[in-house]
Amino acid sequence: PAGTELGIDRTGAGAPPQRVWRLRFHGFATAPTAVMVGATPLAQAPSEAALEAAASGWFHRPADGVVLVSLPEAPAPYVVRLA
Repeated sequence: PAGTELGIDRTGAGAPPQRVWRLRFHGFATAPTAVMVGATPLAQAPSEAALEAAASGWFHRPADGVVLVSLPEAPAPYVVRLA
């Protein structure tokens, strides 16, 4: 639901190579008005397939209330906010 936040941090000497984060947020009957990484808004993808092909962005699946978020891994921690 609106106001949901998730902090992400990559640490440790044995951390795997850089990857793309694929996040799923459940419980969104309607699409959020915005998905932010820190103060930067992510672009809303027109389809789930378009999101898979994009470097970053988000897509709302109304059938099951899931918001999918894709973003490249970053060396510094960040917070993803759904509003």
